[in-house]
Amino acid sequence: MRAALDEYRAAASGTHAWMLGRFVCPARRIAELHEGAARPRLSVILDEGWPGSLQRSPGAAIETLEAKVTGPEDVGPLLDAVEDVGLPRRPDVYLEPPPDGGLERLIPVLRQAGGGGPARVGAKLRCGGASPGDFPSPGRVAEFIALCRRNGVAFKATAGLHHPFRRADPATGIVRHGFVNLLAAAALDLSVDGLTEVIADKEPGSFRFTERALGWRHIEIGADALAAVRRGVFIAYGSCSFAEPVADLRGLGMLL
Repeated sequence: MRAALDEYRAAASGTHAWMLGRFVCPARRIAELHEGAARPRLSVILDEGWPGSLQRSPGAAIETLEAKVTGPEDVGPLLDAVEDVGLPRRPDVYLEPPPDGGLERLIPVLRQAGGGGPARVGAKLRCGGASPGDFPSPGRVAEFIALCRRNGVAFKATAGLHHPFRRADPATGIVRHGFVNLLAAAALDLSVDGLTEVIADKEPGSFRFTERALGWRHIEIGADALAAVRRGVFIAYGSCSFAEPVADLRGLGMLL
């Protein structure tokens, strides 16, 4: 935990701090965040015994919560349990569906759960893991993004997104998703087939950033619209490395 916090704090005081979001921490380990140091803004993963862990951490700056659900029937009870903890600030909540599907039923329930409240209820997309089967196909990712857009549900992503563009890992041969691919797909108003093409595109030259727009092939979305997508559609993605994405973007000339 100390090494992770040191890396996070170094990034938070560095040149590219504007890219950095919240520190992701399992609920059971919040107590390891030292009281004497400045405590980071947190996105907390709800693990076993999480209500007690949150109640024992009144000084933690908990802004978002993340949890896995087995289906729509889990959403209401989980949100009620969060409310019962009585956090000083109502956190945004991102819920991860099971890998075998159920998106068509879950996403509309998240829309209803988040309607009209001060906190956001969004979805969480898992893009990788320890085995090839943990990596969803481009089509599956496209379906997820299309459902979120159609229902006005924000999402965050996690796992496997160290690099900007889709590419094969030279060590394992596993083809990993790219975070720029996800951003472009979230921003572009395309069919599921069109979004699948964006997600599957391995060519960095297909994508371009200017001061005024993000472009993919012959399509562009303006900077203001892209900022709105970042605020309300594709909120963030989690990575165990901050330096690696920054280095890749700099190497591609997309970041100074």
